[in-house]
Amino acid sequence: MAQGLSNAPKNEPTGRSGTVVTGGGAYKKPKGLLDAISEIQQFKVIESGSNHIDSDFFSIQQRLDYYSVGSRSGMKESVFMFLIFPVFGWIIPSYLNFFYGGTTGVDTQVLLLLVALLPALSYVGLCVFLANLYSGQITKMAINALLMGRSMVMAMLGFFIFFVYYMLYSLSLTKSVSHAVISMFFAIGKATNPHLPKLRNYYDLFYYQKIRPDFLDIAVSNLIILLLSATTPLFTLYFKYYRKKYNAYRAKKKLEGKC
Repeated sequence: MAQGLSNAPKNEPTGRSGTVVTGGGAYKKPKGLLDAISEIQQFKVIESGSNHIDSDFFSIQQRLDYYSVGSRSGMKESVFMFLIFPVFGWIIPSYLNFFYGGTTGVDTQVLLLLVALLPALSYVGLCVFLANLYSGQITKMAINALLMGRSMVMAMLGFFIFFVYYMLYSLSLTKSVSHAVISMFFAIGKATNPHLPKLRNYYDLFYYQKIRPDFLDIAVSNLIILLLSATTPLFTLYFKYYRKKYNAYRAKKKLEGKC
């Protein structure tokens, strides 16, 4: 089994070259995002202890493992947003406005949007945390592999989901699709509010006037949201990292009287 850094003690002896002698336990493949972050924290501890770790210790297989963890995370987020974003971002506001009259309040719209974007917002917060760990060769490689796996999968699924919604938009006038969707809204309406109109015609109007025209908007919006979700955490990480480096550089120049 490949030797890694997972169980290497903090006070490992170093050779003349400064390379850490990792004679500790065997490398354990991270099972999920929490495992991967815990491993990254260990890498950070080792590398911050004035120890140099040769990049070969972080093998191609280990990079693929971190890439895989990030990919699975990105896939779960994409599926969540594929199912949730249209409901909270489009269908619920349209439903409330159509059957209850008026317009959805700004506070309600913001709340619904936050629910739809919760995974992406949580990942931005995670990247702010990872930016504090982003130093040392192995630590950087692990973080980059994790985030690139997530971003690549979300970008690819974003275009796939756009295609799915575009096909729904194209098929939305066919009898079978329209009948199935209208029946679903009709059943939801009766279950959630017994005072709503019992006539199916109301739901026919809701579908053709509100939902069907929005399919194309949902397709474009979902693509934009997923692409932003794929790139914003990376931007947050690198921006915070380089800003920290720049502030350190400015502080050094100030101490030297050059700034």
